[in-house]
Amino acid sequence: TNASREGLHEDRAWNQWLFEKIAEKTFDWLHLLSKTDYKYQVLHLLPKRYSNKLNKLKVAFDEGFVEHCSNKKFIVTSTNKEKDKEEIRTSKDVILDKTGLSSQTFIENESITEYLKNEKGLSFSDDCFVSTKVQVPNKLKSIGVQEFELKNLKTFFISKPFTTRHKVSDNFNLIKYFKEKSDNDKTGTWFQTLKTLPFIYDENSLLCNPSTGICFPTGINSTELGEIPIIHPEVFDKIKEDTSVLNWLKKLGVKEPSPVSYV
Repeated sequence: TNASREGLHEDRAWNQWLFEKIAEKTFDWLHLLSKTDYKYQVLHLLPKRYSNKLNKLKVAFDEGFVEHCSNKKFIVTSTNKEKDKEEIRTSKDVILDKTGLSSQTFIENESITEYLKNEKGLSFSDDCFVSTKVQVPNKLKSIGVQEFELKNLKTFFISKPFTTRHKVSDNFNLIKYFKEKSDNDKTGTWFQTLKTLPFIYDENSLLCNPSTGICFPTGINSTELGEIPIIHPEVFDKIKEDTSVLNWLKKLGVKEPSPVSYV
């Protein structure tokens, strides 16, 4: 310290080494906590980098942070498909799914991991998703954790990893899940995104979007403008039994077939 013991000498190698060790030991601590009953609260203790290149001690801490943050296992991964299967992984080996789709039984995790591999060249295991029980998961972005989020859905839903795996029998559950996400989103972002997202199967088992690509079946399947895509009968049988989903789809833009609605 300095003479008044109110500050630390930044240029002392010993002090710089200590600050680097503080970062290392912090992640050792998080790793140990991730094996306890506090594993879901670990991110509350995740420190921030100083990002101050003028202070050598803070630079030393940041160097230790970068080195050990990606090498220490402290993030819990799991899926609701296998509730008892949890693992502790490093930040570079996990995906934060902000859409919630990876925890749903009607979506295969392989479709998301394969999509990320094709789109971004990133390779992950199929059980790499951050547990939904983990608290303050948004802090993971600051340490470089890969995110799968709403903005990815437009390309995800037209990608082969999804379209070759999603079954007609699962489509109603997907629609209902999206309704729940839309209803719970007070910003309206989900609702506006879903208007143009191709997530409803038509009678030819092709995914169409609600506002311009598909209609309710009414016995009319064509006009002078051509064939009209209508909702797959197996999917519509379930929709008409749930009036809340039916009315929500109408709000999204699904209409009864007519020359006007087709245009």
